[in-house]
Amino acid sequence: MKEVNFYTVFSHPAPLDDPTPSATATGPSLAVKRNADGSLTLTWTGSLQSADTVNGTYQAQSGSSPLAVQPSATAKFYRAH
Repeated sequence: MKEVNFYTVFSHPAPLDDPTPSATATGPSLAVKRNADGSLTLTWTGSLQSADTVNGTYQAQSGSSPLAVQPSATAKFYRAH
């Protein structure tokens, strides 16, 4: 069997015209802290969304960062968007 090699060549526009985000650009973030009373404090940048299943339909979550939530018996999933 012969060996096959693939090579990819990228060319970039001039730095001022380059649409690639800089290495210092940051996306949304989400941090979770468990409080002594059992609640969770969510702190995020961007917007917060929640869903009842990990693959579910995420909807905008009301409130501003930081937000305290009380866990319940049912699952809840959060993401920063």
